[in-house]
Amino acid sequence: MAWLSWLPMLLAAGLVTAYAPAPAAQLAAVSHTRSPSAAVRPSTSIQIDLPASSGTSPDNSLRMRQYWEAELGLTKKFNRKTLVWRLATSNVLPGHLQLGHPRTVKIESGSGWGPGVVIWYHPVTLVMRSGSNQHWLLVTVQERPGQSERMADLLPQSRAATLQRKVSATSDIAAAKIVRRYFVAIERGRVADARALMASQGGKSPDTGLKTAKNVEYRGGTVARVGRAVFYDLAFSANVRYPQGSPRTSGPNTYFFVVSNLNGPWQILSEGSGP
Repeated sequence: MAWLSWLPMLLAAGLVTAYAPAPAAQLAAVSHTRSPSAAVRPSTSIQIDLPASSGTSPDNSLRMRQYWEAELGLTKKFNRKTLVWRLATSNVLPGHLQLGHPRTVKIESGSGWGPGVVIWYHPVTLVMRSGSNQHWLLVTVQERPGQSERMADLLPQSRAATLQRKVSATSDIAAAKIVRRYFVAIERGRVADARALMASQGGKSPDTGLKTAKNVEYRGGTVARVGRAVFYDLAFSANVRYPQGSPRTSGPNTYFFVVSNLNGPWQILSEGSGP
């Protein structure tokens, strides 16, 4: 019976042990085994300022928002085929960039140019939670009037200068060869052959007045990279005699051609002239 006298003391000791705080090492082990999903993901504000110009789609802002929500992992619903351009670089695929969770994403209106398609350059500023800023350039494309802009490229603002460069008049490039074939086809009366060298986005209306072109000379130009597509803006000089009443002036003219591999093969997207 002597041991019964110790029972209250043993029970008390057992209860104290059961409710004593766990050692620090055990608490650390528990904290590391928690599921990452238990943490609250910080919210990100997306601000979009796009131009309301004729020929642009009214849902461009919505599409921009959807793209950035997907890129930042803010939503699981994303249809890549409807938002990402078919010739886009891997940079614009959702999840490719580790941008973290910035406080704000600001997409500005930017500028655009239209060589048979409209190419937009949108400055993007990411305001990080540390207070620092990241500056990016988002390149989007409208292949046809009224079509929504689609994502083609996303790169740091510091690399924007790499998107365009000059092309020498001595460069023997495929784009210039396409234009020479265009001149020759019209000169020989093969309008159908000339039309076949033109992209559907450009309307496929050859300038048959070039049948009288003399002294055709390649003058060089510039080349722009948009996603995985390339756009050459090339100048040619020629002396052309247009018929009476033509909207174009006879004599020495400069002709500007935009040639691209947008549709796969090299094709002429647009053609214009000036004195």
